[in-house]
Amino acid sequence: MLSMDDFHEGLLTQNRTLLERALLQPGLYPGVEKAVDGTVFFVSPTKNDMTAAIVNWAERSNPDGFKDATSRVEDIEVSKHGVASLFVYFTDRSQPDNEWLDAFTLVNVDGRWKIAVKGFAPQPSIAASMLTANAGVSPKMSRASESADRKAITRVLANYWDGVRNQDKDLLDPLFSEASGVIGVEYGEDRTETLCFYGDVDAAKSYWTTRENEPGFGKSKNEIESINVKGQRIAVAHTLVVDGSENASRSSKEVVTLAKVDGKWRILAVVYVPLGRAIDDSDGD
Repeated sequence: MLSMDDFHEGLLTQNRTLLERALLQPGLYPGVEKAVDGTVFFVSPTKNDMTAAIVNWAERSNPDGFKDATSRVEDIEVSKHGVASLFVYFTDRSQPDNEWLDAFTLVNVDGRWKIAVKGFAPQPSIAASMLTANAGVSPKMSRASESADRKAITRVLANYWDGVRNQDKDLLDPLFSEASGVIGVEYGEDRTETLCFYGDVDAAKSYWTTRENEPGFGKSKNEIESINVKGQRIAVAHTLVVDGSENASRSSKEVVTLAKVDGKWRILAVVYVPLGRAIDDSDGD
């Protein structure tokens, strides 16, 4: 996707024009960081203000060698409804063993893919990974851990959907972090698309729990299409939400980014688009 090329080049060369072309504004920038003392915590460096993130990336003072950073894209998953996800391993050559795993969600807007979410989490250093391997951690243990993560994520998603259907704020609150946000595409009366943005997830929860839902919405059905767990702390789930009301106006495709801190998975970001959305991908991006 051209937007990913633009983002990587713009980040390394501090080219604001490329960054603005690649990133949706407004957009979400939530993640996980690790303190010097080893504490892991949720954070959004710019409080989910993507414009501020662009300014920071374009104007900050990068250390020598940062331009030589490398990135590796994995597991691109594209939906026919105009939303996609992928993971990027980013290795900063200016700092030994400094590797990050980013989870990107992209939305097709007017025929061009734009980055709507840049989720991030630190990865174990190369040295730490070698120590783990030398300690005899088996593939079977890794598979067991991944299976446990999938089950935990499935429970988080089920509680999220139940909280929205039943407008239960107490159920929703523990599923999100202070860095979380929501962004989506909704149709107007003439089916023109409107971008809905909640950089503060509390605003999204307030909307879900106070809006007037049509009869039958509580019987909406949900389906998990895929769960992709990467590294130790970040994952992306592709899901479908089928509105149970008569006109099914809130049926959507959702891409949910999650991260794990202190052994618990929480939702970092939700991106949703209407089902059956017609996409113009004529630019070949």
